Amino acid sequence: MVAAAHPVRLRTAAIGAAAGAPQLILERTDEEFIPAIFAELSSAALRARLLGSIAKTRTTNSVLKLYQPVQRVFNVALFEVICDVPGQPRFDPERIESAGMVVRRVWRDGNGLPHLDALEGWRQDGTAFKEWVKFDTTGEREMDPDPALRAVPRVGHPDVDRRLRLLRVRKERLSEDFTPLFTAPPDVCAALGKTIMFGVIPVASGEQSEAPANVNYTAADVAEMLSPMLKESGNSLNLTVPRANEWLSASDADDPRLAPWINLLRQLVIELDAFGTSVESTALFAALEALQLPHGTTYRSGGEVLRQHAAVLVNRDDQPAARPGIAWPGHPRVQMPSEWPAVITAKSNAIAAAARAALESRLAAVVQPRSPRYDPQKRPAKKVRTGYYDETGQMYRLQAFVRVRHHDNCPTHLVWSAPSDPFAIAPWYEGGGAPPMHVALPDPTDRAFLKSLKPNVSFAVPGNLMDMLQKNSPKDLLDGKGSKGSMEIDWVCGFNIPTITICAFICLSIILSILDIFLSWMAFVKICIPVPRKA
Repeated sequence: MVAAAHPVRLRTAAIGAAAGAPQLILERTDEEFIPAIFAELSSAALRARLLGSIAKTRTTNSVLKLYQPVQRVFNVALFEVICDVPGQPRFDPERIESAGMVVRRVWRDGNGLPHLDALEGWRQDGTAFKEWVKFDTTGEREMDPDPALRAVPRVGHPDVDRRLRLLRVRKERLSEDFTPLFTAPPDVCAALGKTIMFGVIPVASGEQSEAPANVNYTAADVAEMLSPMLKESGNSLNLTVPRANEWLSASDADDPRLAPWINLLRQLVIELDAFGTSVESTALFAALEALQLPHGTTYRSGGEVLRQHAAVLVNRDDQPAARPGIAWPGHPRVQMPSEWPAVITAKSNAIAAAARAALESRLAAVVQPRSPRYDPQKRPAKKVRTGYYDETGQMYRLQAFVRVRHHDNCPTHLVWSAPSDPFAIAPWYEGGGAPPMHVALPDPTDRAFLKSLKPNVSFAVPGNLMDMLQKNSPKDLLDGKGSKGSMEIDWVCGFNIPTITICAFICLSIILSILDIFLSWMAFVKICIPVPRKA
């Protein structure tokens, strides 16, 4: 008769002051952090150093914040496996078949508010699907991350068993990405009298979901970004049109008086693709056509007028195809309207709706936004109350599992730990606990040093670009008076990387000083401290 197996638990490693905590996450900045952790676990004298490295940085919302490897910080989670029967010996690590941990994201509702007990897993279905998927039940959350190891119904008939596998719901076929957990060396476990498991927590990844992110602009978003000329003006006085009735050419595009008009045209061309061939572009163009722009005693459709003006004043086409109402005496010219008409509510709403669809289409075509696996960016929760801001961004919870062997004739048993407290991930640009990188710059005034430099990088320069740089002075280029190059032979220019770095440092210092006039950021972004010169 086979004895019943003892119940097994997986919990946070109970070490010193961390005993009973929901997680034991170490924040390490040492290069050989794994051997250092083993040494500190093995020695009672060094254990205080280990506990001193517990991650403790928190957001203003008191949520634990973990740094990324790019900040030269590594986060290590410690667990222990125990026999859940008082008085039993330490759990035998030989019974652990495999182990791992998953990082699950806290689900947010449509308003952006987090629900800490509702979690999402980074799950995929073969190679056809990968993204964050919400767990609907506790049972689904405690399935084995590997579908091949999950129990499936069997009746003993091969054909029936195959059909039962095919009938499983889609979520039961999804795998969940996990990071392996490893057992600490025997001497470490013996010193603690515990079966310790450890793993490096993944907080950075280049993975993105297979499905594009659902980016929807609200009516308020569109109203804020649209040009005032396209918004409802009701019965108010008509907006003033700069240089009304005048004929303009591409050279007039730099006239500061035309700035509001040029901004309108650029928005239509660049942001909204109003004159493109997509369905959304065609719909927006039709909405613009409903505007009737006066030119003296005649009226012309707004969409066509704006298209022609964009060709000359934005694209600066030299020879666009002639259309009615446009003059071409040597160079293309367009005539400004006499005035801008009042935009009634119906037309304004039609333009806004078409602009919203065009903007979403444009964003999908240009950026292809996809949900990253880990997103530390901070975003406000919508529709909650004015001024509400969630400083944490996305939040995550860590959960570990072990697959335990009992007896030769018994299947492995999956044991899950409790979820950790929520934690956030620091954006890459925040400073971590590690000291900054040190880059030594050479002395550019040392003539002997400069003579020893040799080019170690080269640029293939087109002839036109090289000719433009040679025939124009820096002042002409800054004043916008430079002329184009016409050289037909290309060049290869060699540079020395340290000198490029010096030039970049000088330019950066100048730009920082200029921007500090209105940003007042110098005390935070540039800290210079005198250092005694080494002998």
